[in-house]
Amino acid sequence: MRQAAYVLGVHPNSRGIGWVLLEGAGKPLDWSIARTTDNKKCVALLDQFFESRSALCLVLEEYSGRGIRRGVRVQHLCGDIIKRAKSAGIPTYVYSKSDIQTCFFPKGGRDRYAIAKTIAKRVPGFALRLPPRRRLWVSEDSRLALFDAAAIALTHLARRPQ
Repeated sequence: MRQAAYVLGVHPNSRGIGWVLLEGAGKPLDWSIARTTDNKKCVALLDQFFESRSALCLVLEEYSGRGIRRGVRVQHLCGDIIKRAKSAGIPTYVYSKSDIQTCFFPKGGRDRYAIAKTIAKRVPGFALRLPPRRRLWVSEDSRLALFDAAAIALTHLARRPQ
Protein backbone atom coordinates (compact mmCIF):
# COMPACT_ATOMS: atom_id res chain seq x y z
CA MET A 1 0.00 0.00 0.00
CA ARG A 2 1.41 3.37 -1.04
CA GLN A 3 1.80 5.98 1.71
CA ALA A 4 -0.14 9.22 1.46
CA ALA A 5 2.08 12.29 1.28
CA TYR A 6 -0.48 14.37 3.20
CA VAL A 7 -2.70 13.58 6.16
CA LEU A 8 -5.83 15.64 6.74
CA GLY A 9 -6.99 15.40 10.35
CA VAL A 10 -10.56 16.61 10.81
CA HIS A 11 -12.47 17.20 14.04
CA PRO A 12 -16.11 18.30 13.62
CA ASN A 13 -17.87 19.56 16.72
CA SER A 14 -21.05 21.39 17.68
CA ARG A 15 -19.62 24.80 16.73
CA GLY A 16 -17.92 23.95 13.46
CA ILE A 17 -14.89 22.05 12.29
CA GLY A 18 -11.17 22.06 13.04
CA TRP A 19 -8.69 20.62 10.57
CA VAL A 20 -4.95 20.16 10.19
CA LEU A 21 -3.06 19.23 7.03
CA LEU A 22 0.20 17.44 7.84
CA GLU A 23 3.00 16.45 5.55
CA GLY A 24 3.92 12.76 5.83
CA ALA A 25 6.76 13.60 8.21
CA GLY A 26 4.31 15.19 10.66
CA LYS A 27 4.97 18.81 9.71
CA PRO A 28 1.85 20.99 9.67
CA LEU A 29 1.32 22.69 6.31
CA ASP A 30 -2.03 24.32 6.96
CA TRP A 31 -4.69 24.42 9.65
CA SER A 32 -7.82 26.30 10.60
CA ILE A 33 -11.05 26.32 12.53
CA ALA A 34 -14.29 27.01 10.69
CA ARG A 35 -17.03 28.24 12.97
CA THR A 36 -20.22 27.21 11.22
CA THR A 37 -23.03 24.81 11.98
CA ASP A 38 -23.91 24.39 8.29
CA ASN A 39 -22.84 20.89 7.28
CA LYS A 40 -22.81 21.79 3.57
CA LYS A 41 -20.31 24.61 4.20
CA CYS A 42 -18.07 22.29 6.23
CA VAL A 43 -18.07 19.63 3.51
CA ALA A 44 -17.46 22.26 0.81
CA LEU A 45 -14.46 23.53 2.78
CA LEU A 46 -12.92 20.06 2.83
CA ASP A 47 -13.74 19.47 -0.85
CA GLN A 48 -10.91 21.82 -1.80
CA PHE A 49 -8.45 19.34 -0.25
CA PHE A 50 -10.08 16.34 -1.87
CA GLU A 51 -9.80 17.96 -5.30
CA SER A 52 -6.34 19.50 -5.01
CA ARG A 53 -4.27 16.81 -3.26
CA SER A 54 -3.66 13.55 -5.07
CA ALA A 55 -1.71 11.85 -2.27
CA LEU A 56 -4.04 12.63 0.63
CA CYS A 57 -5.67 10.54 3.33
CA LEU A 58 -8.42 11.64 5.69
CA VAL A 59 -8.52 10.78 9.39
CA LEU A 60 -11.34 11.29 11.87
CA GLU A 61 -12.09 10.35 15.45
CA GLU A 62 -14.75 7.70 15.91
CA TYR A 63 -18.05 9.57 15.66
CA SER A 64 -20.85 7.08 16.25
CA GLY A 65 -21.54 3.93 18.18
CA ARG A 66 -21.89 2.88 21.75
CA GLY A 67 -20.43 5.34 24.27
CA ILE A 68 -19.74 8.07 21.69
CA ARG A 69 -21.09 11.46 22.72
CA ARG A 70 -21.66 13.32 19.46
CA GLY A 71 -24.77 15.19 18.38
CA VAL A 72 -26.84 13.92 15.49
CA ARG A 73 -25.77 16.84 13.26
CA VAL A 74 -22.08 16.13 13.88
CA GLN A 75 -22.59 12.40 13.23
CA HIS A 76 -24.25 13.23 9.91
CA LEU A 77 -21.44 15.67 9.08
CA CYS A 78 -18.78 13.00 9.71
CA GLY A 79 -20.69 10.54 7.54
CA ASP A 80 -21.00 13.13 4.75
CA ILE A 81 -17.27 13.93 4.92
CA ILE A 82 -16.35 10.25 4.66
CA LYS A 83 -18.75 9.68 1.75
CA ARG A 84 -17.33 12.66 -0.12
CA ALA A 85 -13.74 11.56 0.51
CA LYS A 86 -14.42 8.00 -0.62
CA SER A 87 -16.16 9.21 -3.79
CA ALA A 88 -13.01 11.27 -4.52
CA GLY A 89 -10.85 8.17 -4.00
CA ILE A 90 -9.35 9.46 -0.73
CA PRO A 91 -8.51 6.71 1.79
CA THR A 92 -10.16 7.32 5.14
CA TYR A 93 -9.24 6.12 8.61
CA VAL A 94 -11.21 6.38 11.86
CA TYR A 95 -9.49 6.13 15.24
CA SER A 96 -11.07 5.72 18.66
CA LYS A 97 -10.48 8.10 21.52
CA SER A 98 -8.58 5.28 23.20
CA ASP A 99 -6.26 4.94 20.16
CA ILE A 100 -5.46 8.65 20.34
CA GLN A 101 -4.84 8.67 24.10
CA THR A 102 -2.61 5.58 23.85
CA CYS A 103 -0.59 7.17 21.07
CA PHE A 104 0.29 10.17 23.23
CA PHE A 105 0.36 8.54 26.65
CA PRO A 106 0.94 4.76 26.45
CA LYS A 107 0.42 4.36 30.20
CA GLY A 108 -2.92 6.18 30.01
CA GLY A 109 -4.58 8.53 32.43
CA ARG A 110 -4.39 11.74 30.42
CA ASP A 111 -7.15 14.00 29.09
CA ARG A 112 -7.63 16.07 25.92
CA TYR A 113 -5.94 19.10 27.41
CA ALA A 114 -2.81 17.10 28.25
CA ILE A 115 -2.71 15.90 24.64
CA ALA A 116 -3.16 19.50 23.43
CA LYS A 117 -0.24 20.64 25.62
CA THR A 118 1.93 17.87 24.21
CA ILE A 119 1.07 18.95 20.66
CA ALA A 120 1.78 22.61 21.50
CA LYS A 121 5.27 21.57 22.66
CA ARG A 122 5.93 19.51 19.51
CA VAL A 123 4.53 22.03 17.01
CA PRO A 124 5.75 25.56 17.75
CA GLY A 125 3.08 27.21 15.58
CA PHE A 126 0.37 25.74 17.78
CA ALA A 127 1.77 26.95 21.10
CA LEU A 128 0.16 30.39 20.73
CA ARG A 129 -3.21 28.80 19.98
CA LEU A 130 -3.36 26.62 23.10
CA PRO A 131 -6.42 27.71 25.10
CA PRO A 132 -6.33 27.77 28.89
CA ARG A 133 -7.52 24.65 30.71
CA ARG A 134 -11.30 24.57 30.79
CA ARG A 135 -13.06 25.25 34.06
CA LEU A 136 -16.22 23.28 34.84
CA TRP A 137 -18.45 26.33 34.51
CA VAL A 138 -16.93 27.56 31.21
CA SER A 139 -17.83 26.33 27.71
CA GLU A 140 -15.16 24.47 25.79
CA ASP A 141 -12.86 26.74 23.78
CA SER A 142 -13.36 26.24 20.03
CA ARG A 143 -9.57 26.29 19.52
CA LEU A 144 -9.40 22.84 21.07
CA ALA A 145 -10.85 21.44 17.80
CA LEU A 146 -7.56 22.35 16.13
CA PHE A 147 -5.62 20.29 18.67
CA ASP A 148 -8.08 17.40 18.38
CA ALA A 149 -7.59 17.37 14.59
CA ALA A 150 -3.80 17.43 15.05
CA ALA A 151 -3.99 14.59 17.58
CA ILE A 152 -5.96 12.43 15.14
CA ALA A 153 -3.51 13.13 12.30
CA LEU A 154 -0.46 12.46 14.48
CA THR A 155 -2.05 9.23 15.73
CA HIS A 156 -2.47 8.12 12.13
CA LEU A 157 1.17 8.89 11.34
CA ALA A 158 2.28 6.89 14.39
CA ARG A 159 0.04 3.91 13.65
CA ARG A 160 -0.26 3.88 9.86
CA PRO A 161 0.30 0.66 8.01
CA GLN A 162 3.84 0.33 6.66
